Amino acid sequence: MNQDLPTLLGVPAQSAGMVEPLLGDAASALAEVRVPSESEIHEMVSGVYRMQQNDSLESEDTDRRLEEAMKNVSRWKETAQVYLNGATVLVLRAAPTLGRYEARRRVLRALRALHPTPASERFYFTREKGIELAPALAQAAPLESPPEKGTPFLAHPAFAALVGKKPETLDERERDLLVRLLAIPTDPRSKDATRIVELLARCGDKVGTSVLKALARPDECAKSAGGETNELLIGVRNLIPRLSSALCERILRAALEAGWVEWIDRPLLEPPLPGPLRERLLKEFGSRQEPAGNPYRPTDLWFYNLDA
Repeated sequence: MNQDLPTLLGVPAQSAGMVEPLLGDAASALAEVRVPSESEIHEMVSGVYRMQQNDSLESEDTDRRLEEAMKNVSRWKETAQVYLNGATVLVLRAAPTLGRYEARRRVLRALRALHPTPASERFYFTREKGIELAPALAQAAPLESPPEKGTPFLAHPAFAALVGKKPETLDERERDLLVRLLAIPTDPRSKDATRIVELLARCGDKVGTSVLKALARPDECAKSAGGETNELLIGVRNLIPRLSSALCERILRAALEAGWVEWIDRPLLEPPLPGPLRERLLKEFGSRQEPAGNPYRPTDLWFYNLDA
């Protein structure tokens, strides 16, 4: 066994010895498929449209090459990620206090140290679909649906009664529902979206649990309210700058540890975060262009969704 592996993984030698073969299998899988580099894919994308006067025509050849590149990326990552997910599970068993993010960061660092190839440098884990919850919050309780789903509920008397309540009178179930209702308004600046965000902000730190539970199952939570996942995430991002600095950081860290680094890397598109907090988290988690050891690589949306 490589003598540096226990240190790289932060686990006992016996556990590191179980991880090492999986790293080798992942490296072999990465070497089997030739994948265009990110710059090559960018070049293909920029060539998709040929401008002729004021019209744009798609290049069938470029479309074909881009589609093939997408298939290669998915195929290239799929097998290797199975091995590296197994390695992550072994690390978590040996060091149960670690979260998924840190365990994957160590596994990727070990892969690159033991198998220093261009392929291992270019590999990143697929982003998480939901944040990791503490065990105490991870109970997957059934989600209650509102009396009506989607936009019609915003005109329902039950909605008017809910947003008309004082924040201190809301119970946890009602706060959970309010967070999920952020998935409905299609315009985050609309009157309904603003009312929901303002009421949740006035709930203070009590809303933290509801937000974290929704971010752990964003697709399911949005669907239960008849809304869209993207709108839910936008609503939460509008909410967190209004919360206490400690809760804001807690929610941001959970999102960043799921690989959602755009939450701090697109400051002009979102309500302003506290400058010192944003700079500190960028230094720790990196940006889309400079991952800084992040095991997930969020780059341009079309690229990191190739294997979603």
